[in-house]
Amino acid sequence: MAASISGIYYQVIRGMAASISGEFLQLSNGNFNYTMREPLGVVGGIGAWNYPFQMATWKSSPALACGNTFVFKPSPFTPLTAVMLGEIYKEAGLPDGCYNVIQGEGETGALLGNHPDVNKMTFTGSVPTGTKVMEACAKGIKHVGLELGGKSPCIIFNDSNLDNAVSGAMMANFFTQGQGASVLCGGERVVPDASLSGGYYMSPCILVNCEDHMTVVKDEIFGSVMSVLGFDTEKEVISRANDTEFGLAAGVFTNDLKRAHRVASELEAGSLYINNYNVYPVGVPFGGYKKSGLGRENGPEALDLFTQVKSVYVEMGDVEAPF
Repeated sequence: MAASISGIYYQVIRGMAASISGEFLQLSNGNFNYTMREPLGVVGGIGAWNYPFQMATWKSSPALACGNTFVFKPSPFTPLTAVMLGEIYKEAGLPDGCYNVIQGEGETGALLGNHPDVNKMTFTGSVPTGTKVMEACAKGIKHVGLELGGKSPCIIFNDSNLDNAVSGAMMANFFTQGQGASVLCGGERVVPDASLSGGYYMSPCILVNCEDHMTVVKDEIFGSVMSVLGFDTEKEVISRANDTEFGLAAGVFTNDLKRAHRVASELEAGSLYINNYNVYPVGVPFGGYKKSGLGRENGPEALDLFTQVKSVYVEMGDVEAPF
């Protein structure tokens, strides 16, 4: 699944990269200005374990398409898919040194982020580690993109299609066990030795009568846990949904079209879903508000993150100087 989605993403990026362009501004007296988008140089990337192959492609493909070289450190829990991607790049004819993989723990990531030749870092992971990456980039005055944690609400109004809303809530909480991760082999889920086939998992859990102050409500669980809370008014639920340090995503289920767009405009999140959840088309920008991150991956906005703008002024007449 990850490989097929990544393949589609390369097609999308290829099309968008062809449209990278600057702007032209006509000035007085025949003078004009134009802008150019240029590569940043060396880009460093650090990925998490739950979408290892897709993260390597999401980060490397726009960086390379914009003319940068890319150094990627995958999670030490999933180190091999990034290497496999390098083999694919090599087979496709990418010159040596354009895509590079380094392996290691946090110390390796710190070396990458602090290296003077790295001009930008793109990171996916936890807020504490993302803070360290941002601090390193601040010291070096580097560009930075962060995709961090989330605690994303799914708001179901009483005028919604309840069956559809329940399906959406299940997708929001229990898709890939709430971790956004799966293991496939030959297109089939990997099944270990029969004695281990039950795994070591916690069954899907639905917690009712929750209150806003509870840890399970405020913090990212990263597992198959759903917290259910009630509300009385639209204004109230918007306020409570926004009362979080995160802002990655949010969903609204209602058959009232005006309410759907009104609530979507008030919720503080980078991705909003109306009558659905966990839908990520590859050409749509993805990223969060607040402590959920900075910048956007995927979509045209991803290309903006991997370029810098040069403004060129052209004088068509004589230079007027008071000297």
